[in-house]
Amino acid sequence: MASVVSAYANLQEAKITRTVNQVEVLVQNGNPQPAKMGDTLRGPDGLQTGKQSRAEMTFPDSSLVRLGANTLFSFERGSRNFDLVNGTILLQTPKKGGGGVIRTQPVTATITGTSVLMEYSPGTPGHVKIIALEGEVRLSLNRVPGESVIVGPGQMVSMPADAKRIPNPTGVDVSRVLRTSRLINEGPLINQDEIAQTVQFQREQIASGRLLSLDALPRPTPTQASTAAATIVQAISNRADATAAPPQPPAPAPQPPAAVPQAPAPAPQAPAPVARPPAPVPQPPAPAPQPPAPAPVPQPPAPVPTPPKPVDPPITAPTPPPTSAPTPRDPNPEPPSYG
Repeated sequence: MASVVSAYANLQEAKITRTVNQVEVLVQNGNPQPAKMGDTLRGPDGLQTGKQSRAEMTFPDSSLVRLGANTLFSFERGSRNFDLVNGTILLQTPKKGGGGVIRTQPVTATITGTSVLMEYSPGTPGHVKIIALEGEVRLSLNRVPGESVIVGPGQMVSMPADAKRIPNPTGVDVSRVLRTSRLINEGPLINQDEIAQTVQFQREQIASGRLLSLDALPRPTPTQASTAAATIVQAISNRADATAAPPQPPAPAPQPPAAVPQAPAPAPQAPAPVARPPAPVPQPPAPAPQPPAPAPVPQPPAPVPTPPKPVDPPITAPTPPPTSAPTPRDPNPEPPSYG
């Protein structure tokens, strides 16, 4: 127990060992200050990274914290409590050390000598993801006391931030995470050998046919909480989500079942008459098929009317002009009168 308490005392401050792009120190009751390598961060001051930015800090007991882009982080001075307001964190604590607790608004992760990646995105609905690279993590739901799961090595939990229960952990390809995570590839890790054991375990499971898919990765057998983990939980006992459920009374010893009287067998029943199917109803004969209609006889095309030829008018002889008939001469004309 003394070693655990001394480990708590070590978390008074941390040294900033790496900054990439925009990293700021959030001082209590002060303005944000640019963070530089070698600066000392003292709780409850925080560290904030901007877009495409990262940061790293180490504690006197060799605990390591790396922050991804757009992350807001702080720690409680004199304890092992780390607060992740939003963003991504890689946390490694040494074996047989004090462990630690990562607190977010929806869930709390309690670790003991473990390497974990955790991501929290607040909002509606928001999202929480945690990956155990090695060791074990107990993930608890803050709004539902007693709702928790054990996340074993090579497993992860991904859930909405407003979930009312924690889903079962699923397998994750740790070797792929090691290749693709910037936070892991930022530099050497203190628990590198333990992480390599997780990768080897997964390969053996696949080679033996016991692991057909990483989603079927067998969960490790739950173990009893260590003294360090119990002390960590006590250190945050003022939180509602850390309240332990009251012990349940032991179940009563099972009583032998009372003999049940058997009812007399029923008298045999006469066989029921076999129902005969009703006689078929005669159907009217089907109408005789109609002969097919005769195909229409094609008609010759109508003759095209020929326009009548123009008829020339009859030629008539010209009518001679009328001639006046000669006046007949008087055979006995009278002589003219000269009187």
